[in-house]
Amino acid sequence: MTADGLVRLCATIDRLNRRAGEAIRWLVPVICIVTVMHGLSRRLFSLAWNHVSEAQWYMFAAMFMIGAGYTLLRDEHVRIDVLSRHFPPGLRDGIELTGHLGFLLPISAYLVWFTAGMFWVSLLQNEGPPDVVVGLPRWVLIGFMPAGFLLLGLQSLSQGLKAGLRLAGHRPEAIVTAGLDLARTPAAGPGHRLS
Repeated sequence: MTADGLVRLCATIDRLNRRAGEAIRWLVPVICIVTVMHGLSRRLFSLAWNHVSEAQWYMFAAMFMIGAGYTLLRDEHVRIDVLSRHFPPGLRDGIELTGHLGFLLPISAYLVWFTAGMFWVSLLQNEGPPDVVVGLPRWVLIGFMPAGFLLLGLQSLSQGLKAGLRLAGHRPEAIVTAGLDLARTPAAGPGHRLS
């Protein structure tokens, strides 16, 4: 595959994760409201509903699992930059390349495979909550795991390829994700790369 083909692949993956992140972003205020209202109803009126508690789990799972790739795309994941921020850009790109393609991508691929099996079993059994008669199906909740790890793995592939392209001498602006709002991308300090 040519460098232009790799850039297009990265842009496609980045667009997918951006859309996934934007699609679940609305869950943040919803879960805050649901959590506060449910907590108040339990404390003030002694009213508690299992399906509301379960819905909170589902929203948290969707936010964290589906949003993981988007967080990586935006470079807003937890990163320990005590040393690497002082490294030259080439060394940082080498670390990014190794970290993404050598570690995160294989781990994500394994977790997709592993959790997809869990999801499939849960779906076939139409697994539900064991302690209540009416509840949300567990396979939906479990399904967020392989979907989230797939999106994270794809974004890891994109980030690793972009680091490799930069190491190969391609200009950063040629690797910028099509449609990513760079004004909203956080500055990571000296030598921040566009990716």
